[in-house]
Amino acid sequence: MAIGTDTLNKLIAAPVAAMGLELWGCEFLPSGHSSILRVYVEGENGVSIDECAKVSRQISAVLDVEDVIPGKYRLEVSSPGMDRLLFTKEHFVKMQGATIKVKLSLPVAEQRNFTGLLKAVVNEDIILDVDGEDLQLALGMIQKARVVLDA
Repeated sequence: MAIGTDTLNKLIAAPVAAMGLELWGCEFLPSGHSSILRVYVEGENGVSIDECAKVSRQISAVLDVEDVIPGKYRLEVSSPGMDRLLFTKEHFVKMQGATIKVKLSLPVAEQRNFTGLLKAVVNEDIILDVDGEDLQLALGMIQKARVVLDA
C-alpha cells in the first residue's frame, strides 16, 4: 500500500511547527528497495543545516512510532530553495508574479509541460502567461510545479 503525502504532511507538520518552522511540503518517491521521503521546511530567516538535522531526528521518531512507510526509506530534510516546488494553492498564491514550470497529469493542447509567468490564482485554477497567451489550468491537473529562477 502506498502512503499518501497528505498523511505524511499531517504526521510531520506538528513536530516541524513545534520547532518554530513551517512545513513547506514533502515528496514520497517509492522505489523497490529503498524509497525516498523528501521534506521541505522553511523558517522566517531560512533554515540552517543544524535545524534540518534536528527536524530529521524529530520526523524519524514520529515515523518510527507510526510505522506508515513500508520497507526501507531514506529521509532528506532541506529548505525548499529558491526554485521551490509548489504543493498547495497557498503556495501558488504566494508565488504570483514568478515564472513557474508545471507538469500536468493530462495534456492540454497536446502538451503536458508549460513554463510561464504565474499571473493569478482564481478559485481552483491558475492563469499562466505562456509566450504572451493566457492559459487557464486547474490546480487539480497539476502533477508538479516548480519556480524557475531567472537565468
